Amino acid sequence: MLKADLRNVHISLFIQRTGVDGLIYYEMHHNLAVSTQAANMKFWLEFRGSERNFFNATYD
Repeated sequence: MLKADLRNVHISLFIQRTGVDGLIYYEMHHNLAVSTQAANMKFWLEFRGSERNFFNATYD
């Protein structure tokens, strides 16, 4: 499982949408990048032209 901590991303960088239930949701467009060099998997998020190291990987 991958979890991303986006608390440091300013809310103005997300797209605000109203769902059919009337609640407000936030949308973001991103790329999930993976490197497998040296038999070690590294994950990072590419968001609005910059790399952000937000991911913690757990294997259940």
